[in-house]
Amino acid sequence: MQRLDSGNYLLGYGSTAVYSEFSADAGLLCDMHFAPLHTESSTQKTSEAVQTYRVYKSRWIGHPKQAPSIVIDEGTMYISWNGATEVHKWLVEEGGNGGFGRYTTTIGHFDHEVFETTIPLMPEENLHDCRVTALDFEEKPLGVWVVRKDGTVQVSWLYPKQAQSR
Repeated sequence: MQRLDSGNYLLGYGSTAVYSEFSADAGLLCDMHFAPLHTESSTQKTSEAVQTYRVYKSRWIGHPKQAPSIVIDEGTMYISWNGATEVHKWLVEEGGNGGFGRYTTTIGHFDHEVFETTIPLMPEENLHDCRVTALDFEEKPLGVWVVRKDGTVQVSWLYPKQAQSR
């Protein structure tokens, strides 16, 4: 059992890979399991049985080492950065000179959506290179990329801590 900072309790049920969260007054908040076969007995020796010894709950921040997937198709940009947990908004600018220098037009700030963010752009024949910046809740940049008119992506840097260690 783990007492959480919120005053709730997290209770694991041993090797069954099942766990529950209870409020401080013992109200059930959530029942969870690792996989569909969570009811397999720990005595069954099948490769499909899911087992666990302990369960913990804590804040986790994902820092992917790869750039986001960015695709431009028919005047729409699609951005997905699997594993990046701190992205709040995407800043998209266009009109650059093909590098990371000056960009003359801010297309907009777009809320990060659950998996893939869809951003409407101008018609492709009028589109220039774009600079895409991932922003956290404080509007601090997490990464910057140039998306060329031909759809190729050039990485400038990822998370400041990772960029410094390269």
